[in-house]
Amino acid sequence: MKKTVVLLLLVLTIFTLAGCQEEGEEAIDTVNPVISGTSDITFTLGDAIPNWLDGVSALDETDGQLTVTVDDSDIDFETPGTYDLIYTATDKAGNKDEVIIKVFIKDPELESFYVELINFEGETLIEEIVFYDPTSETSLVQLIDEVVDLDYATYDFGTMINGIDGNYPKEYGLTYNFFYEIRVDDVASQTGIDLIPYAPGTKISFVETTYLSELDLKVDAYIYDFIENNISDFISEEFIDYSVLSAVHQLNYKGYIDIDLAQYYTYENLELVAEDISTLSISDLFRLGIYQSIENIDLTTYFNHLNTQTASNAYELITYLQAYHLNDQTNPNLATTLMDETFVDPDFVGLALLALDKYSELESFDTYLDSALTYIKSSMTPTGITSWGSANASSTAAIILGLVAQGINPQDEDYQVDGLGLVDMLMLYETNGVFKWTIDSTEVDLMFSTPQAFAALVAYKLARDVYGFNATNIYSF
Repeated sequence: MKKTVVLLLLVLTIFTLAGCQEEGEEAIDTVNPVISGTSDITFTLGDAIPNWLDGVSALDETDGQLTVTVDDSDIDFETPGTYDLIYTATDKAGNKDEVIIKVFIKDPELESFYVELINFEGETLIEEIVFYDPTSETSLVQLIDEVVDLDYATYDFGTMINGIDGNYPKEYGLTYNFFYEIRVDDVASQTGIDLIPYAPGTKISFVETTYLSELDLKVDAYIYDFIENNISDFISEEFIDYSVLSAVHQLNYKGYIDIDLAQYYTYENLELVAEDISTLSISDLFRLGIYQSIENIDLTTYFNHLNTQTASNAYELITYLQAYHLNDQTNPNLATTLMDETFVDPDFVGLALLALDKYSELESFDTYLDSALTYIKSSMTPTGITSWGSANASSTAAIILGLVAQGINPQDEDYQVDGLGLVDMLMLYETNGVFKWTIDSTEVDLMFSTPQAFAALVAYKLARDVYGFNATNIYSF
């Protein structure tokens, strides 16, 4: 009995000591100190070296004031130019703050001006000082090009900048959505860079700017974020959403992105690929045709079997016609049959316009299109297209896909309600990178709304990025 009591006391003592030790442990310091008071420094060659620490301090929330060290090893004090100066402060826990500023050393015998490159996010990528002799006939473009490597083009209205030191605007070579605006002392220049007059101390800025609207920037950001964060949920060995796959393929093909789809799935391992083609439905054939098109597989066998099929309903007829797009083929008889079908719902109309994107020359097409557009407008609400009892993202996306396939901008005034176009409306359903089916839904719809919305936004972007809003069908390879 005595041994038992002693043992219990020993166990309680151990737990008590352990608890005291946990309570007494100091919290781990993971917060970096903060250096303040730094700014770029300019001084003249031959002057005394400035006090780098004048006005500079570092504060740590645990250790208080810290010593700031300076690394000026990059600076050649005998040669005018632009140099980096590095400030560092480290607390007792090893957390560190580092600030890099520019030091401009001027030549007293030469005049100078400043050049900087600022990207779309507002980050300064380049800061340099450019020296010149005002009696020299060297052009401004040449002076800057000697300091930073310019890629430029000369037009009647002056010399414009394409790229600087290997930096180019977003989507350069693909679109003109972004460009480098020339600013002189923070004011937009009305001329090319070659027509800007010399002026000592002038700051010439190349600032990445865009023609895109706030909505279009939001659409592009969504597309790129989706690809970075969500693509593996829709393209994998276990499951492939053909709308997402087609949209990603189009972006890949046109050069917007560079994704190796083989990292997400292996064609030979796909269940649909392994099945006997003669047993596949029209819907399965369409999906298989997308896979084979992306793999650059000859579609002769595919189309031979497709031509033996008969559509049993209006939706199957749409899929049948879409399958013909995969090899840039058409079937006017099927298209005419489709145009004789009654408008079942807005989803049907949107998909039908997709399937009919190659048939504008048919005699009855213009009448059909007018009727379809009237039907679409009758289904519009301030929150999108109403179908299946309520306005929803999936139906809105289907209409956008159809309009874009016909070269119609879904943001045009004819497709606006209360100042919102169909793309505005579709974006109302987006939440954390995916889409809900209805505005009031508390759950996201990964099966229909999300992939269809992504495909619709990609189609809209691809059409919008081409002058004249070209007809774009993401299922046409």
